Amino acid sequence: MKKLYLISLVLMLSIVSCVSNQKKEADEGNIPSLEPPKALDDDWSKWLVGSWQGTAKSDFGEHKDWAKGDCRLNIELALNGQFLVRKGQSRVTGLSDEYIKQLKEQRLSDSDIEKMRRSTFESLEVYTIDPKTGEVVGYLFDSLRCVARGTGKREGNKEIINWVWSAQGQGSSTRVTEKISDDKFISTEKYTLLDGSIMEDKAEMTRSKKGKSDSDSGMDLQNPEQLVSYLEKEGRNWMVTERDAHRAKGSPLESDIRGVIGPFFQNDTLDSVRICEVPRIENPPFYKELERQGIPMSVDFRNMAGITFDDTVLINPSRIDAQKRTSLVFHECVHVAQFRFLTPDGFVREYVKGWINNEFDYYKIPLEIQAYQLQQRFDSNSQSAFSVEAQVAQKWK
Repeated sequence: MKKLYLISLVLMLSIVSCVSNQKKEADEGNIPSLEPPKALDDDWSKWLVGSWQGTAKSDFGEHKDWAKGDCRLNIELALNGQFLVRKGQSRVTGLSDEYIKQLKEQRLSDSDIEKMRRSTFESLEVYTIDPKTGEVVGYLFDSLRCVARGTGKREGNKEIINWVWSAQGQGSSTRVTEKISDDKFISTEKYTLLDGSIMEDKAEMTRSKKGKSDSDSGMDLQNPEQLVSYLEKEGRNWMVTERDAHRAKGSPLESDIRGVIGPFFQNDTLDSVRICEVPRIENPPFYKELERQGIPMSVDFRNMAGITFDDTVLINPSRIDAQKRTSLVFHECVHVAQFRFLTPDGFVREYVKGWINNEFDYYKIPLEIQAYQLQQRFDSNSQSAFSVEAQVAQKWK
């Protein structure tokens, strides 16, 4: 009852505020009205609506391209067309050698640097046009708890927004968005930090395919039960497809690696493994549907050095140092043991459950936690053997 009262109070105050503002206008000769302004129908807003994807890079002072990433945007009109809402997702795809050197000088561990390599960010931006002045007004919130208020204008094929940052943000920035074509725009944002230093980001975005994708599930994936059902089904299909596509191209474990990790695994586990090197590990096709329905995709498989599909391991050599290959293979073979104990269906079910129950955080998925823990135990002392299969059975019995 108290909650209902508060909602009613907030609604009443909102209406009173509108009437109050319009009463001032009435004193100046205007008739007060609760009729909202006309919905946004300017060419710029209508052009931006849709899904976009692209790449971004960042310069900081004299350091060029210190970070690179890719990004996705979903832009739509909301609240009866009064606001343009822009939801963004981005992830780091590369850090410059110079920046990594600085991080190491600051005594960051390899694991912390690796987490930065896989960093993901989300943002929410809300825009409208002041009906009195024609000025663009925007608010920005992101997953670093930065908040910004922006004002600006649109002229021809450009929009210029000046932002003032607060909360975790600092300083100010100016973003220029330039329409290149109906399906492409370039966004450049220059930040001036409180110490006077300058950082500049540049993103090139292209429009994704319009309308519902061929993979449209017809399900409401914001519903937890439907999301679980969808991911279990599509995850299994992806696992089977990728396993079958790469199994025949794979090779048995290299003899030198098997000689090192052999004491930790049963022979039939390692006998079943096939290793296939690939230029890049691709994201699953159902990611498009997750993106369309606003589900966060914190696991970007394209940045990964390895992945296991049942008994078949894909490795991207460009994402791993040669001296760390044995450690990576050990990690993936833990997943093979998990697959064998849980069965492929059981593995997918536990992986999906762990991902959803832990707010889509890859590092909190129990199957991954176990694989990383056993990997670290192996790395710390490869001469002290233990049974991976016994550890898996104890955990998942």
